[in-house]
Amino acid sequence: MSAVGASPSPVAVRDRWLLPVLVARLGAETAELLERDAAGSIWQTVLARRLLSDKELIAHTARHFHLAVADLRRVTAQAVESVPERWARQFGVLPLTVDHDSLLVATSNPCDVDCERALAFAAGRPVRFVMASPDTIAARIDTVYGNAELDSIEPSQPTETERHIDVQLLASEPENYEHEAVLADDAPTISRLVDDLLGSGISERASDIHIEPEEEGVVVRHRIDGVIRVARHLPRSLAAPLASRIKIVSGLDIADRLRPQDGRARVAVNGVPVDLRVSSLPAAHGEKIVIRVLDGRTAVRTLEAIGFATDELARIGQLL
Repeated sequence: MSAVGASPSPVAVRDRWLLPVLVARLGAETAELLERDAAGSIWQTVLARRLLSDKELIAHTARHFHLAVADLRRVTAQAVESVPERWARQFGVLPLTVDHDSLLVATSNPCDVDCERALAFAAGRPVRFVMASPDTIAARIDTVYGNAELDSIEPSQPTETERHIDVQLLASEPENYEHEAVLADDAPTISRLVDDLLGSGISERASDIHIEPEEEGVVVRHRIDGVIRVARHLPRSLAAPLASRIKIVSGLDIADRLRPQDGRARVAVNGVPVDLRVSSLPAAHGEKIVIRVLDGRTAVRTLEAIGFATDELARIGQLL
């Protein structure tokens, strides 16, 4: 039995990361009292005691962590599709916009590293945080994921290379699909990412797609007309599952990561079959993947197929 007069067990506080902001604004003594008396949330305790308004708290927190204040009216459908609803509710975040470089997410906890990693994995892009209050985010999640206000969700604006890209696997080595269990939990996400990488590269007429893990992340490059260009940066955590998925669909051994391997696959991009030659090469920060695109549409054409006028075609024939 506990002794008479003993202090009760403290309630777990989930947002202690907010204390440095409060120390700078309200002083160390007040921040210490808030931490001691907070009933589960320091943020809500500050609001309940009217020490700061919600707007002031957001502004001071954003300034402290060098972040922008979120505009929760700007939510694109593509961003919402990138983050499952259960993760948005679990982490208390709202996806706003997405592009090739990053996913913009509204959060009330910019120090949540687990959230940042999970969302980067789901979206296949680095995450950029902007600040918003937890109550506002929670209400907006109900609106966005509940489809209560569909008109408030801005339609995503895909680039020319992203429009109407449908990638389907047509052929690979079936005996290696037993390794699919290795990626069972994240297979849908990784599969969509691989489809996206292949679809965008093929649609841009890339002859090669290079996927190379580096110290800071994974870089995707396209060779177009003989020039290698950076197409996308991905989080470092995607290197291994991405390489494994590509090796699976191309009939390579995902368990062997220490030797170079070569394989092949066939995909259909918008209904057009495209052959792929895939090479994996051990590198300093993981396996480098090179995908050679053998698109029949880019093969050598006949003179008639190029589109010369009839008289010009006759003159070229005479010169040849």
